[in-house]
Amino acid sequence: MYTYDLDKIKNVLLGVIKGIEQNKWTLNKAIEEDKKIGYTEDLDKIKESINSYLNYNPQLTIQDIKNQSMDGYGNIAIIYDGSVEITIESIIKVLYTHNNITLVPNLNLSINNCIVEIITQELKKNKYNTNIEICDDINKIYSNQNMFDIAIFVGDKYEYKKFKTRFYKDVVYNPYGYISVYADSSDFKNILVQLDKIAYINNFGIEYYNETNLEEVISKINEITFRNTVAIFTKDSKKATELIYKLKADKIFINKNPFEEYKFELNEEDLLMKKIIK
Repeated sequence: MYTYDLDKIKNVLLGVIKGIEQNKWTLNKAIEEDKKIGYTEDLDKIKESINSYLNYNPQLTIQDIKNQSMDGYGNIAIIYDGSVEITIESIIKVLYTHNNITLVPNLNLSINNCIVEIITQELKKNKYNTNIEICDDINKIYSNQNMFDIAIFVGDKYEYKKFKTRFYKDVVYNPYGYISVYADSSDFKNILVQLDKIAYINNFGIEYYNETNLEEVISKINEITFRNTVAIFTKDSKKATELIYKLKADKIFINKNPFEEYKFELNEEDLLMKKIIK
């Protein structure tokens, strides 16, 4: 049964941080290039993100994986907006779960190519057998989908729905970068304006609801996936309770900014299958 190597992964990450320092000029040039059609990434934040994983404790220990006869799916495609935060999280999680990964970013292709190249070099140095690729055209995923065992779609749930009509393998949806917001009063105008600003800067999507018919709101939010992130702004506790009870969502915020401490998380269990052996 496959198990990950914590020491090797740490050495890879330390090498990546060093590689970023040594290639600052190239990386900053890539960021400037991406800004023309994408959105701004920050090299210091990229380093901080990688640095935060140096003492990371996997969700599943080596003993968990052995006890539950788990293994990676094999070849995974990740479709997302191009955020380097998602790139880094996804790559690190496949190192722990015995998978190969093809990243399909919609934007920020230059910086993502640079980061993947640095990580790939460190994997080779440390003899860590994981394959990482970048794909610049989602149509290549559709036409070569037999090469993949599973796909993970991050972001807009309506785009996820479209993707599923053309990709016939299993697809896991991750709602990061796309939230539903219900507000029933102009009293929340200031925080809604704040949400708009954060969404614009970070290329997030927000779907707003203000209908008085709660059943209609619930139906619209629930129609595609149960993995929703929902923010509810109301002073009516009865209404809030009904929404909490009936919404299909794994994260619900009540009168709170959903973007506080907002970060991409890829559940390791979504990348592993259990082998039932009798």
